[in-house]
Amino acid sequence: MSLPKKVLGLIPTRGFGGAEMHALTLARWLKSNGSDVTLAFDLCAGTLPLLRQCNESGIDVIDAPIAPPIGASPMEIHEAQGAIVAARIDFAKYDLAFVAAPSPATCIGILPALAASGLPAIVVFHLVAEGLRLSEAVREVFAASLRPWLSFVAVSEFTRDMLAAALGLPAEAGFVGVIANGVQIERTDAPINLPSVIGVDDARIVASIGRLHPQKGCATLVDAIPHVVSKIPNAHFLWFGDGELGPSMRERAERLEVGQHLHLMGFSDRPVDIMAAADVVALPSRYEGLSLTLLEAMHAGAVIVTTETSYQERILTEGVDASIVPRDDAVSLGGAVAQLLGDPAACDSYRINVQQRAQDFTLARMLDDYRILMERLVEARANTVLGADTAGGGTSCILRVEVSLGATGLSMAVVDAQGGRHSLPLHGLFEDDISRLLEGCESAEVQADLGGELEYVGSGALPNDAGPVTAASLLLRLLGAMGPYAPAAVMALHEAFGQVFVGRLAETPSLSVDCIEDVLDGLEAVENGAGLSPLRLANGLLTELKDARLRDRVVSRLATAVVSEVKSDTVKDAPPDAAAALRIGQGQIADLPLQDGERARFFASVTNELGGAAEARRFRLLARGLGTTGPASSGRTPGRVTVFAEFFNFPARNGGDGRILSLILAYRRIGLDVTVCLLVHEGKWSEKCRDAERLRTALNVEVDLVPLSDKASARLRRAHQELAQGNGNLEGFFDQQAFAQIRAYLEAARPDILHVNYCYFGWVALAAEGLVPHRVLDTHDIISRRTALLREIRRRSQDTLPTSCASVPAILHADAQFAALRYDLHPAELPMMGSFETVLMISPQEAADISGLLPAGRVVPLQMHLPFVPLTRYGTRKAMFAAGRNVFNILGAAAIQNHVASYLAARNGGQDMPAQVEVYGDVCGAMEPGDGMVLHGRVPNVAAAYEDAAVAFCPVPAGTGQNVKIVEALSRGLPVLTYASIGRNAGVQPGVNGLLYGSIDDMRRGLADLLDSPDQLAALQASTRDWAARRYSSGRFVADLAKALRTTGCQLQEVERLAD
Repeated sequence: MSLPKKVLGLIPTRGFGGAEMHALTLARWLKSNGSDVTLAFDLCAGTLPLLRQCNESGIDVIDAPIAPPIGASPMEIHEAQGAIVAARIDFAKYDLAFVAAPSPATCIGILPALAASGLPAIVVFHLVAEGLRLSEAVREVFAASLRPWLSFVAVSEFTRDMLAAALGLPAEAGFVGVIANGVQIERTDAPINLPSVIGVDDARIVASIGRLHPQKGCATLVDAIPHVVSKIPNAHFLWFGDGELGPSMRERAERLEVGQHLHLMGFSDRPVDIMAAADVVALPSRYEGLSLTLLEAMHAGAVIVTTETSYQERILTEGVDASIVPRDDAVSLGGAVAQLLGDPAACDSYRINVQQRAQDFTLARMLDDYRILMERLVEARANTVLGADTAGGGTSCILRVEVSLGATGLSMAVVDAQGGRHSLPLHGLFEDDISRLLEGCESAEVQADLGGELEYVGSGALPNDAGPVTAASLLLRLLGAMGPYAPAAVMALHEAFGQVFVGRLAETPSLSVDCIEDVLDGLEAVENGAGLSPLRLANGLLTELKDARLRDRVVSRLATAVVSEVKSDTVKDAPPDAAAALRIGQGQIADLPLQDGERARFFASVTNELGGAAEARRFRLLARGLGTTGPASSGRTPGRVTVFAEFFNFPARNGGDGRILSLILAYRRIGLDVTVCLLVHEGKWSEKCRDAERLRTALNVEVDLVPLSDKASARLRRAHQELAQGNGNLEGFFDQQAFAQIRAYLEAARPDILHVNYCYFGWVALAAEGLVPHRVLDTHDIISRRTALLREIRRRSQDTLPTSCASVPAILHADAQFAALRYDLHPAELPMMGSFETVLMISPQEAADISGLLPAGRVVPLQMHLPFVPLTRYGTRKAMFAAGRNVFNILGAAAIQNHVASYLAARNGGQDMPAQVEVYGDVCGAMEPGDGMVLHGRVPNVAAAYEDAAVAFCPVPAGTGQNVKIVEALSRGLPVLTYASIGRNAGVQPGVNGLLYGSIDDMRRGLADLLDSPDQLAALQASTRDWAARRYSSGRFVADLAKALRTTGCQLQEVERLAD
């Protein structure tokens, strides 16, 4: 079969990258094989290179601005694209179409038009973000567009798996095919001498190719340079490509004192020659579909260092044909590059092996796969008969389903209201399963009917007598197995079938309750086979069913199906999760046509079967969120807020716990009902249940626990470990299963406000999309700034982060180097913040950094304001330092151990009451005892420690957010001595409530002088107490929170009343 004569390519983008190059390659190949090819795309500045190459290749172009509008939602894209396609594209002119879709949202308006046209089509997906969540509306668009002649293709296994997950389908079902990218390289005769290009004859060249974009890992490469040049001084890094990150990369390199080793070379049209000539090719991508540059490097025989992202570790083998390092890990990247630059034998081996592996990714193989697919789609279209007016293809026009079992095997089709017959793909049904189902049919008559044709939706043509029951069970099982391929159609068929079957019962009164039981057996088959909810079938039955006995049986069986799903979905040692009970309903329980009393009986039945007081309470809470607990009480119920946190210790053990506790209490004082929702890591269920009970008793709040799977727990722990090392991989905190659990929980709970702690859980806002009116993010700090500080500390500590005071170099004991530190925002951090209506910043400095980057008014500073609890006494000649054990606090502890304590001991002489620093908290574990200090460790009542102190002492030179321990000390009227940058963010004013310094030498001298001057100390204590009495009040933090909520659009009555 020859290729299609007239082909249309649609490119919904505004640039010229991998997706556009792929589309151009297909167009040129089709053109060279005799096809007339037209490409439709938005003619703009970004697509001028594509237009030029189309003109050079003789490919026709249509100016069609089908790229998604910037900032538009998927359904807005759907509407805008659909209108443009309808106005600009005449599909009748073509024999086949292909779409270059970088991601699902970019083609959502094109799909319905293609499906309606009847034109064979291939939609090629190049990059689907890990953890992408598509709304039900978007999924419906994809499902309604399914046709035997329309194929979804991914350029890699990773893209396929991410797209299938986003659509809620099993990747192995074959819903999305894979045709891996392939390349054919062209080498010039003139080799490139890269050292001479930069004027350094003995340079060892590390080359990178790609846009200067966060996706390509530009910052990671720059951060890796110091780790390489410390071992290979003549290493030089050449980046070929354009983009807006050039200035920030240069600035970053200068800050790291390696600016002379970084060369931004701009765009080059000889990437293959460059990679072949380089000593090492570094491709530190953060995510990819299937990188064409990587494939070109493989064919060029380059020595490759790349990242284990997007299944790249499946393409290459570590230590065999490439070096593969973790994503966003500059230390590992630098180590791998340096090792290869010093190991010529390994480089030679890599060059040979990678060229052999490259043969699996040739352009010829890729194009042959597309040829086969095109032939199959054209044939499928030719063999399908459609009615004259079947353009819609949506679920609303379904009239009946036809199931045939003949000599050629099983086939299914949907017949629409206009008489059009649409074949449905059945390649996921296995013959053994079908045979086993048929063998279970007791009636030979039914088997004979299936051997012919069974029509049941809208026609009522069900077999008579005992046949309907057996046929119903079989049909449901077949639909269940088919579900992943056409979920929208199947769910509509479930409901329609229920209505038709009830009508059949009305015609045949002799059919008893047992018949209903037999049909309801299909509920389990539907759920297990398709992962679809049985609620649609129940909805169809209950809509038509009048007999009270039969309705009770439907309600009872539905409750059993819900509980069965819960119990099969239990995580480790957790009890059945009530949120999962509602997850299978996808929020549809609230819409069931239940009569008076039936709804209460349904929820009572589920609650009783779940068992356990805690789960019964939880299920009642979730049911309340759906309005399922009976008639509403008179009067307005209070607004409800859910405070979400991964970790929260009560009593508070660190500053983060203190902040969360303050917010919980503030929401309660505003007048809102508060529920605390906590994630529970694997193996921690019993412990967290005890913690939750303490929290309920002490604070009178609800506490809900969401258990994590082993895999999710491991993923989050790994993400925290990377973050603690300065690798701010925010995507690592996303977990698909946790997302689904939280989404299900919020569907049931439906709070008025969702309050999320920490930006790395910003994806929870997406789980709340459409479910919660107002979403609040309390950042605690800016993750990008924190990781920049950690990287700076590591750089100054011989590439390691200190874990004890002994390993902290003296150079770190000055805050000026950290106060002036500049940082680039992580690509995911700002979008995560932008998903919330309110973004609370504990630090005014960080609020200023972010406020201009988000819509006006969305970012609100909310500093800690604890109640003023004055000390009953002050200690004498004692300074206190209280802290947990993190890197920043270890720096402060090292300053005390290595510089301050010995200084105080030397100044004490023979005094009866020596000056000393008393240290409290987990940070003591990083210290060694010595003169001039006392290590107390964690104590049950830190309030008593404040009463023993004369001043609070905080020699922590770096940190983010606001130091809560400083705020705690000030709220008690205790003066604070600290570094200037840390103190100002926490409200320290020199001479009023403390003293500020720029170096540890000045700070220790100031501390000793103050403790040796009783009058000056007493005056500062009195001034601090007066300042705190004016500054801190029990209601100020509550009022500030209410104002922040109202300012950003929250309209709850409680908020507006208090804000006024």
